[in-house]
Amino acid sequence: LYQSRLFSVTAFISLAVSFYHIGGIFDAEIEFYLVMLGLAALIGLAGVFLLKKWKDATFALPLFISAQVLEAAILLISISAFAVKVFDPGTSTSLLWNLAHIFTWIFAFIFYVISDSLYPFIFFPWLAAGTLIPIPWFIGTAFDLESLGATILLLIWGVILSGAGELAYRFETTRKYSLPILLASLPTFTLAIID
Repeated sequence: LYQSRLFSVTAFISLAVSFYHIGGIFDAEIEFYLVMLGLAALIGLAGVFLLKKWKDATFALPLFISAQVLEAAILLISISAFAVKVFDPGTSTSLLWNLAHIFTWIFAFIFYVISDSLYPFIFFPWLAAGTLIPIPWFIGTAFDLESLGATILLLIWGVILSGAGELAYRFETTRKYSLPILLASLPTFTLAIID
């Protein structure tokens, strides 16, 4: 059986490229491409899990790093595309495409939780919690909510996050996510008060 770290990385790159091209079949917007790449990153973590089982953690590390780089690029492109559509009124696409960003960022949350279970690292719980912060903005712009609607949405999301943080504290396995999620609720509460 052929064993190569480079082979696992190139297989992952080809998987990501093939998932990217699924959007071309449907002539979709960039948000759809990002969702598909997010799925590819999650599948990459499944590959890391299998490689760790088959060989060891150092053998799977290049694939893990490749998946991390892809996820960081996805999130950067996603927030940039969102900012362009919000602040450029000349975009011809529907604002409902902002709902696809929700899937991208929820996949990112799952990605960082799984990453922490594969290779525990102090920043993964914080990155996971950080991916939950912009979700109400995606919803608010998709439905073009006015000030009152945005305030209510931000307040509800802040309550959900703070409740999830408290719930995470009750279980030993999720306790490390408690403080990051509680702190992630602060920006939404702050904007709800300001708005």
